[in-house]
Amino acid sequence: MLTYLKIKNNFLISIYIIINTNLLLFTASLNFTMINKDILKDLNELLIIKSLPQEAEKNAPFGKSMRQTLDWFLAKAKEYGLNTHDGSGYYGWAELSNSDKNAPMFAVLAHLDVVGVNETEWSIPPFALTNKDGNLYGRGVVDNKGPAVVMLHVLKKIKDKNTQLKHRIRLICGCNEESGSKCLKHYAEVDEIPSFCMVPDADFPCINSEKGIMHFTVSCKLDDGFNKNIAYLYFGDKTTLNVIPDTAKVVANNEELVFKGIAGHAMNPDKGDNAAWKMFEYLSQYSPLIEKIFELFCNKEAKKMLNIDYSDRQSGILTMSLNHGEVIDDELHLSFDMRLPISANKDEVLKRIEKAFDCTTKVIAYKHNLFIDENSPLVQTFLKVYRESTGESLRPVQTGGGTYARELPNAVAFGPTFPNIQTNIHNKDECISEENFEKWLDIYYKAILELDKTSL
Repeated sequence: MLTYLKIKNNFLISIYIIINTNLLLFTASLNFTMINKDILKDLNELLIIKSLPQEAEKNAPFGKSMRQTLDWFLAKAKEYGLNTHDGSGYYGWAELSNSDKNAPMFAVLAHLDVVGVNETEWSIPPFALTNKDGNLYGRGVVDNKGPAVVMLHVLKKIKDKNTQLKHRIRLICGCNEESGSKCLKHYAEVDEIPSFCMVPDADFPCINSEKGIMHFTVSCKLDDGFNKNIAYLYFGDKTTLNVIPDTAKVVANNEELVFKGIAGHAMNPDKGDNAAWKMFEYLSQYSPLIEKIFELFCNKEAKKMLNIDYSDRQSGILTMSLNHGEVIDDELHLSFDMRLPISANKDEVLKRIEKAFDCTTKVIAYKHNLFIDENSPLVQTFLKVYRESTGESLRPVQTGGGTYARELPNAVAFGPTFPNIQTNIHNKDECISEENFEKWLDIYYKAILELDKTSL
């Protein structure tokens, strides 16, 4: 019948070409979809695990859930033919090498832990992969399980193609990035230090400047007004101080009140709606102490009032977010996330806060600034890959976010968030479009091959 169609006339020849062209496109689409299904199946399996910190156990320093998450990663990497190693539950790695065992090694640094969720606020189940309206939803789909799964499949693809490599390529996945990066600190103490690192846990085109991060507590004595009128006060989560609280609870004058806001990442406090601010505004009528807290800490002019309004060209502006509070004995303890530009000294900042507010301060955790010149070979490599993959010629950017790039030498964050794209990380309905997810696969595959050519 096909022979008959081909010789009938020019019109039928056109039909034949169209039919067969569409069949080819349909077949190609099926193959493309099958590849995606494998990757998305892995992503769903990983998202289902509630990878949140729990009480430490043997060989599980961050709890059972993180142990289960790490076991999934190691088993999947082994299934794909990669060499694996369990770093005593702190981290695990999957390594690809078809070269000399003594060849230099570079690493991709990703993390498997996530921040908590308020499940009632999500429009879809947070701990599962949901494909809706062209977007992929789930806690960790961007930060950072999605990129970890993509990198696993990038290594699998390189292995399956038997691509000859100059380096060993190691995908290191940690279990404590959101709560202090103890995982990578442990790695740095006991394992091989890579020649250089890529960190898919920030923004494109790449990050060459990360602010210092300080988590600290302000403690102050309760006043008579507080003791008389307020029986209970609590907001935020002390284990994840990088999340803006969306709920604050108080019992005042025998009335239980709940204040609602919008969660968000502490590196961009203006993008969230801090529930604690609303609570302190209401409670200021009962206590001079609370009135002072509201005046100094719960408004967009707080930095100026505290005389800590630092900024510089290399790293941007200081940001501050009040993310946890509770009463312990006769004191109110307030915990903050602060992102410090290069020009801000942490000790001087705390002195100025103590001067403006009668309190004591205590540093809970501190990460130093990171700055790499944009003309460095590593930064220029990432800019080249991004330009050739997207057609966009952009300069590296600054961030208030903190990544694993601080934990190991010669490391730069590269993606996964595209410019001007909202992903809702650390917020409800975290998501990435299917289109941009596919771009990750292409960009990171090219980045690995380009990095393998370098000798940094």
